[in-house]
Amino acid sequence: MAQLSPGASGVSPDTYPPNASEIDDVYLDLSVRDPSIAIATDIGRPDAPAVRRPRAKAGPAAWTAVVDAALAVAIALMGLAVGALPAIAVAVAPFAWVGSLLAFGARGAARPAVALRPVAGAASLVGFALLLTGWASAGAVLAIAAALVASGVAVRGISTRIGRDEGRRLRTAVIDAGAAADGALNGAADITPVVMIELPEPLLRDGRRHHAIPTVEGGVEAIPRILDDHEIECLLVMGVLPNPQLEALRRAARRASVTFRVAVPIPAMPARTLTAVSSDGAAMITVSRPITRVEAALKRTIDVTIAALLLAVSSPLLLMIAIAIKMSSPGPVTFRQWRVTQGGRRFRIVKFRTMDASRAPSAGSSTAQPFFKLEDDPRLTPIGRIIRRASLDELPQLWNVIRGDMSLVGPRPLPVEQVEAHPELLGPRNDVRAGLTGWWQVNGRSDLHVEEAVGHDLFYIENWSLSFDLRILAKTLPAIFSRRGAY
Repeated sequence: MAQLSPGASGVSPDTYPPNASEIDDVYLDLSVRDPSIAIATDIGRPDAPAVRRPRAKAGPAAWTAVVDAALAVAIALMGLAVGALPAIAVAVAPFAWVGSLLAFGARGAARPAVALRPVAGAASLVGFALLLTGWASAGAVLAIAAALVASGVAVRGISTRIGRDEGRRLRTAVIDAGAAADGALNGAADITPVVMIELPEPLLRDGRRHHAIPTVEGGVEAIPRILDDHEIECLLVMGVLPNPQLEALRRAARRASVTFRVAVPIPAMPARTLTAVSSDGAAMITVSRPITRVEAALKRTIDVTIAALLLAVSSPLLLMIAIAIKMSSPGPVTFRQWRVTQGGRRFRIVKFRTMDASRAPSAGSSTAQPFFKLEDDPRLTPIGRIIRRASLDELPQLWNVIRGDMSLVGPRPLPVEQVEAHPELLGPRNDVRAGLTGWWQVNGRSDLHVEEAVGHDLFYIENWSLSFDLRILAKTLPAIFSRRGAY
């Protein structure tokens, strides 16, 4: 964490400039189950690890140190084997490497992106020491430093997962500044609320005072004592306070050697699209563009190519289905209906006809209901029932994909009357092109409630990637064969 020393400027060590938190000191933690409630932002993690809470077994920090030492010995042994390092380097390696990591603050579990800078700094220090002692040539130093950086970052990525898998939870003191603390705390995966600290006015303006967590009162000067008395490892501020007040709380957390977090409300967004940087005393959250023009063009190319190939390969099957429909019941072979796709644009979807149009729908059924579909529709023909169960009635929509009305993967296009009757609920699904299959389809289809189905569609939209599309396509066939929700 950046600190100022007293000098000509007259600034005391406890005074922080507006940009005191460096970029690597500010990062996002989306461990809450509902990110629309709050997003936890760690600001200025302390240099000293929190060690007051006793553990029954070694945590990720101890595991990481042991593995770091072992890998340093292994790298030194390889250097000895090829004649790049002397024998003494093998004995010194674990102490030099772990010590350098601690000096640069590369402790415990951390995401690889966060760990890269301190690990690279530690590797540079080791490389500089090797050059000064004359133990290795410049080329060997570069190879050793690269191996140390790769192993150090990898170990921290693995230790992050181990820490999560072991259920490690930080003993946390909470200061509630009015950010729906109960909901966010219930969803946080890595904290255990131990105590609620009530700050005096006017420091805390809108704090709420009705929580199941034990409460203590005290000003900023009392926080280090409270944290020590309750063996706290994390100080969490729920909500937004003015910057001077946050700085005072951060200083208190630093003095007590605990992690400092600020949780603020944000819209529900996936972790991969968010980054946080420090700018003029504020943590700026940036949402990356979900899909670039190049990615959109590549997705469209894949759609057209695969759809054309599938149409060509399945043409005998399409002909057989068409003949069966024509011979089994009166009416056209295909069914066309107005549906809604990207941007609210209407298009005519093409499907194989599965119903007898002369029969009336069940009494009381409403086609304006979102995702309306009867589980045992009396209008289904015998052939229609079979091809619908196997999702073969959707095959003509490959032509809609080629035309550009649909994509291979995306939210299923809904009838116009459903979208118009429920614009707030169903409208956001049309931010992307409708799809032949989607995340909703491979997770239960019509067995899901409306809110669950919409949630799956929005999850796909926010988390889109080409690899996600391929994953959904790979899961589509098993979903069809399982017939779950297919009616």
